[in-house]
Amino acid sequence: MKTFAYGALAPSNPDERRWALDELRRARRYQNQLVAVAVHERERMSALYRDERMMGECANEQRKSTHLRVLETRRALRKASGLGWGTYMLVEDAVKRATRAKSGTPRFRSHDGTGRLGATIPTGIVNKSLSHESRHCRIGKPDQRGHAVAELTMGNGRKMPLPIKLHRPVPAGVLRQAYVAVSRVGTRYVWGLRLVIDESEPKAKRCGSGTVAINFGWRSKTDGVRVAYAVGCDSEHHELVIPHSLLDACRHSESLRSIGDSEAVAYLGDARRRRRMRAVGLCHPAPQVPETRSAPWANSRHWALQDRHLYEWESDERAKCVRRRRALVLAWVQSIAMRYERIVVESFSLAEIIRRDSVSVAEIPEARHVRFMVAPGELREMVKREVGKERVKLVGGAMTMACSQCGCELVGDRIRSIELRCERCGDSVDQDANNAENQHAAAAAE
Repeated sequence: MKTFAYGALAPSNPDERRWALDELRRARRYQNQLVAVAVHERERMSALYRDERMMGECANEQRKSTHLRVLETRRALRKASGLGWGTYMLVEDAVKRATRAKSGTPRFRSHDGTGRLGATIPTGIVNKSLSHESRHCRIGKPDQRGHAVAELTMGNGRKMPLPIKLHRPVPAGVLRQAYVAVSRVGTRYVWGLRLVIDESEPKAKRCGSGTVAINFGWRSKTDGVRVAYAVGCDSEHHELVIPHSLLDACRHSESLRSIGDSEAVAYLGDARRRRRMRAVGLCHPAPQVPETRSAPWANSRHWALQDRHLYEWESDERAKCVRRRRALVLAWVQSIAMRYERIVVESFSLAEIIRRDSVSVAEIPEARHVRFMVAPGELREMVKREVGKERVKLVGGAMTMACSQCGCELVGDRIRSIELRCERCGDSVDQDANNAENQHAAAAAE
């Protein structure tokens, strides 16, 4: 199954738009309630497993009763939420994936106008959206510019018209899911339509032969920051480097935030209240600037307008940088997937590497800054998604500091230097290339 994304606009009818915002608010409230139940269940089950006295049949009965109580609570919350089943299925699936993730417990999130609204799509409905025959997700005929109107059946049989942009035709297949996604860039809300389709004739992904091992990490170089290094079975080396131009654009967006924070400190005395005071200055009559604040603003509305301008500028710049980075990474991943048949990836927890890398962050403050800009965790997930789980092989073990030729431990400054030296072989090796070679050996041994 594939998810096809189409750009959209907010519903033109104010009543429809108001209903969508209310539904998003109820969905976020229901999500936080499920998160609270999941956290309580995890703590309860952990306490039962830690109690040495809870063994045998008694422990099984306690765990079973706890699980049944949680299921009853979830059913009651679902019924009280008032959401359509297309929306609450999306919420429950998101909470389930967050609960099973290794990154930790799921977090509570306040309502900010974003989220997903699911349409009621029965299982196994053949996609007839362009032929005006689907009652659940109907897309009108597009005009010359590709503009069309999608009509989704939401909860309680409500029809929601959504203006969309058909930049590509909807492929034939079975429509599994359709939902409206609302995200936020600055103070602007971005709407979109997502169609999850099981294609009747999926296109076979072109791939070559052989195996390639990929090492993920962030290393500063003269031409940018290396995010990944791949070594193929044909002895070809491929590296993914984020150029300095993209990093400078990311730093520019962060400099705009720094300017806004410094101006907020000059006006408010504390930048932590910046967002709340900006909303107050834009909504209420503008009072005069306090005499204790020496700043070039006539009143609070004047400052709030300038602060909103900086905030929107910063958000747009950051969104552009993220799109450029994802396009660059996607092109590199697709080239690797087309050239090789199998991908070998080291099985490691990115959270553990970040904790272990706290020394380098303390010594080199730029390391933490670069790590968030290049997003190696997002790159790893993109490899798994684009290549396919059946073609990805995970290998474990510490592979960076062991020489791929003799197995001797490498010496050198692992944090600041890319190349390390093997005392037995007497050669200097790239530590990322050495890691990839060790992954090849581990995969062959298995």
